[in-house]
Amino acid sequence: MAGAKNMIHKIKDENIERSLLGTIIQHPNCLIDICDIITGDDFYNDKSTEIYNLCWRIYKEETDIDHINIMRINDLCKDDIVVYLTSIEAEGDMPYNAVKFAKIIKDKSIKRKLYEYTLKLQEDFKKEKDIEPIITKAQSELLEIIVKTTDKKNTNVKSISERLIESIGKTADNKGLGLKIGMPALTNCIGGYIPGHLWIIGAWTSTGKSTLVYELIKRIYEANLDPKVLVFSTEMTDEGNILKLLSNLTGTPPLSILKGYNASSVVAEMAKISRYELDIIDNLYRWEDIYIRAKKQKILKGVDVIFIDFLQNIIGEGTIYDRMSKLAPKMQELAKEIDCTIVAMSQLANEDAAGGDMLKFKGAGELSAACDLGIILQRNKGEGGLPNDEVNMIVKKNRWGATGKTELKFVNTYTAMQECRHDKTEY
Repeated sequence: MAGAKNMIHKIKDENIERSLLGTIIQHPNCLIDICDIITGDDFYNDKSTEIYNLCWRIYKEETDIDHINIMRINDLCKDDIVVYLTSIEAEGDMPYNAVKFAKIIKDKSIKRKLYEYTLKLQEDFKKEKDIEPIITKAQSELLEIIVKTTDKKNTNVKSISERLIESIGKTADNKGLGLKIGMPALTNCIGGYIPGHLWIIGAWTSTGKSTLVYELIKRIYEANLDPKVLVFSTEMTDEGNILKLLSNLTGTPPLSILKGYNASSVVAEMAKISRYELDIIDNLYRWEDIYIRAKKQKILKGVDVIFIDFLQNIIGEGTIYDRMSKLAPKMQELAKEIDCTIVAMSQLANEDAAGGDMLKFKGAGELSAACDLGIILQRNKGEGGLPNDEVNMIVKKNRWGATGKTELKFVNTYTAMQECRHDKTEY
């Protein structure tokens, strides 16, 4: 183990560290180019860390980064810092090399952290008998290390415009926005599953939230080539979710499938969906765990659309208002961070369950404020005031386009949904 620990000290490039610090002293503005790449902790040499942090302090004071000012704010005035500083002042390079140097230093830093972590993990395995808490902790810590290796997006308007032009080019080529929805009414409304967007679909109990989830999933795979979908189900088991999808695809009620009815169609559809890039998670109820799993999915396999069914079952501290108000910006953040669309199913507040003009999801108004697309499902009533097989899908909020409604209809013994006549669509 001692030999392994010594290996850490070989993962370095002190000459590059010296060159970068010399470059900063000679060309202080290059700090702006590297601030999103490294921090003082990424340097191997402690003296390099101290000088880098001192340079930042001086730069923020808007004074010259030179030997005199570094010594002025070097509180301890350590002799070894003075000697080290003197030796690196002349080792600077051209300012355009600062980014290259910073990335090399960051790369070495990440490798040291990963190597140190593998040693720590070995010690944990020796001490801990139960492996599950070790694995959970390891996933979180490793993802944190991995995420820190990625450069932040450039926030300059020129860079943003260039990214936008690239997106417009992709949109023009694909004749759509993001993944195709496969449902004309929603396509006319929002265009597609736009990466970075948050949809929230609300409905009262037994209105068809889960049925709509698998109607949308079915149409994603029908309309797109090799889409990647991730489902977090806080209500049904993973097998129950697959049963709902098979029921949708075959028009056979779930209980009938379990009894062996329409077996040939079920087997054929099961073979087809087994080729889908579709993952269903049924055992995560805390947002922190859902977040880690989504980030892991993005890194390892990629993900285009995430479905969460449904929000109010996500547990956390405080009242339902506390949980939902905190959850709203976190879902927004995740959608942007991993560049996917999140479609979250929600219960409705009592006011909206009875009808109304306001978009009110159960728990907190922050949910309505956060979503790009806010939809409610409203079951129509037939004779005697009982629910019939028609459902109004009402787009009450659309940050990017029109609002309106379209009429859906349960078909095949409530296993699927279809649009009614297009002349009933109002946008």
